[in-house]
Formats: sequence, structure tokens, C-alpha cells
Amino acid sequence: MKKMILAAAIAIMSLPVFAEETVLEKASESYIQEALATCKGYALEDGVSATELDKYLLQCINDDLEENNYEKITELPKAS
Repeated sequence: MKKMILAAAIAIMSLPVFAEETVLEKASESYIQEALATCKGYALEDGVSATELDKYLLQCINDDLEENNYEKITELPKAS
């Protein structure tokens, strides 16, 4: 009995694991600009200092993008 359980466990562990790769879509520039404007409002409400603002905004925008299944950005967009 122990051999059967061991054989079953080995068989299960040897099954290939397929990670589902999700290819995220890039958000439109207008969407990113809207997120930037929203995040600027949050920063003002939260009293974010000027030295921390860029970091805060990038994180805020990326949080929004991630929640909506968009590809994250690596730098802040220029305000339009």
C-alpha cells in the first residue's frame, strides 16, 4: 500500500506544470493621463511631499494599471 501511495505521489509531482502566461495590453495614453490626474488628487489629499511625489505617482498609476489588467509603466508620463 505504501508503495502505491508513493508511486502516485511521484507521478503527480512529475506532471509538467504549465504557468499560464498573461500578455498584458498597453493602456492608451489618455487612460494613463486620466490615472495621472487622479493620482495627483490622491497625492494632494495624502499630503505627499515634493521629494516623494514622482515615486508616489508612479506607484499609484501602476496600481491602477495592474487592477485593470494593463501593462505597468516604468516612468511617469509627461502631463498633457
